[in-house]
Amino acid sequence: CFLSTHHVINISGGERYSVPFFYSGNHQYQIECIRECLEENSEPLYPPISVEQHYRDMFKKTYI
Repeated sequence: CFLSTHHVINISGGERYSVPFFYSGNHQYQIECIRECLEENSEPLYPPISVEQHYRDMFKKTYI
């Protein structure tokens, strides 16, 4: 069984980040609070967001 060794050369001089990115889902699907999970007369803490925008936002936060 061949086992390759992962080699990376960092020529930027900056720190490298390894970020796992698990992708699945319909980009246009809206993620939103399930109304039945809210307390009576309360509003969701967050507005609806698409799967695509959620992935983009989380990816950006990784590199702040």
